[in-house]
Amino acid sequence: MQHPSLAALMITGLVSTSFGCASTDAGSRSSNDSVALPDRTTLSMENILRWPLEGETGYASLVGALNSLPGMSDVAPAYLMTRQPVTLGDGYMVDFVSIQKKSQHIDIGVDTDACVDPVSLQAFVPATQSKSTEDIHGRDVGRVYWSINNGTVVKFRSMPGTRKCVDSISIYRRHSNEP
Repeated sequence: MQHPSLAALMITGLVSTSFGCASTDAGSRSSNDSVALPDRTTLSMENILRWPLEGETGYASLVGALNSLPGMSDVAPAYLMTRQPVTLGDGYMVDFVSIQKKSQHIDIGVDTDACVDPVSLQAFVPATQSKSTEDIHGRDVGRVYWSINNGTVVKFRSMPGTRKCVDSISIYRRHSNEP
């Protein structure tokens, strides 16, 4: 069975995004409002973390699902982005998504008010916890958890200070065993 290439899936996503209808009430939406996805079983926190680790097909599935999020728009020349909070099918909430067009590097902001525990996300993927919580300047940067499979790195980071709440997820391709 032949699978569509990542480029073909991205073009499809870009075309469907380009011809989609623009919302006229975006300015009246409060930043605390969340839009539930129409198909709440498709995109979940577990899928965000697992799909890219499955290889090209999983990565393309994630990019396609993220491209269909409410508010996703083309930020020329380099990004696709939404800053519209979205409640995923499993109840987790993300407050922004950014996809770099060329590299397909994905950054996702996790709702910090809900305080998603890093241990709960480790149940979805076998993530290694960083040993340090400081950058080279000695500033607390929280704790980083990462998993690598099929040339893809999935990282999530806990907030500085408490280290109890995940604030971001980064997903990108890597060609070594270190994130």
